[in-house]
Amino acid sequence: MKSNGRGKRQERFIQEYLVDLNATQAAIRAGYSKRTADVQGSQLLGKLRAKIEPLLRGLQQQNAEACGISRERWLLEIKRCAFFDPRKFFDSHGNPLEIKDLDDDSAPAIAGFEFFEEFTGKGESRIATGYTKKFKLVNKRQALELFGRAVGHYTDEPPPPPLSELEQASIDTLLTMKRTLEGRMTEMKELIDARPTTVQES
Repeated sequence: MKSNGRGKRQERFIQEYLVDLNATQAAIRAGYSKRTADVQGSQLLGKLRAKIEPLLRGLQQQNAEACGISRERWLLEIKRCAFFDPRKFFDSHGNPLEIKDLDDDSAPAIAGFEFFEEFTGKGESRIATGYTKKFKLVNKRQALELFGRAVGHYTDEPPPPPLSELEQASIDTLLTMKRTLEGRMTEMKELIDARPTTVQES
């Protein structure tokens, strides 16, 4: 009975973890002690990972479908943020375009904007002299890195250092030995195949 109760609490932990992905709070809601919930949550997360991961992937897929966001759409938006052309934010006279006039490839690069009028004078005598627009763009470098990771062009691992002359010479020697052995094996096979086959009759 005790084992069955532990199993039910673990199942409850899985259900609660999928709510907010907070292992500590999930442990508390599943009935574990608040004093040890952080430790219990971490341990349960490791122990039940094999059960949690497929459920989490399924939930993420459901959420993506419910929002109408496919992987292709996600990649497209990252691509737009990574490869936007700032020249498209201005007209031929160098004036910034209205947000509504930006094309579909440029608009996603806008992370925020400010608009305010400028005046001279004070009180009722003040006169509008113009307005200021400020665009805040997405971080292009971060978008490029995210896009590179998504398509496999970017990795955290540094490129391997170039081979030294000694290492390159060793590789060349090994390749030469390999080719020599392969040639000898081919010659031996030809000799064996060329031998006449003797059949003994009983």
